[in-house]
Amino acid sequence: MACKNCKSNRYNNYLGEKVSNLQNYTREKQVKSWMDKNWDDSMGRLTKPERVVVFIFAWIPLIIGYISIVRFFINLF
Repeated sequence: MACKNCKSNRYNNYLGEKVSNLQNYTREKQVKSWMDKNWDDSMGRLTKPERVVVFIFAWIPLIIGYISIVRFFINLF
């Protein structure tokens, strides 16, 4: 185990580095750098097979459910 002085110095150095890194970057710069590293232009675009799967398993049940709910409310009155 380390002495108390070494532990606190190591912890303070770690926090000091993090604070200095945050002070060097503004929020906009951080977001821009993250987007440059992680964003791919193909993200969010569906391929044709994916579109078919989404249509079959998402849109068709949604439409059927909407129609059945509207019918139910119409039959109440």
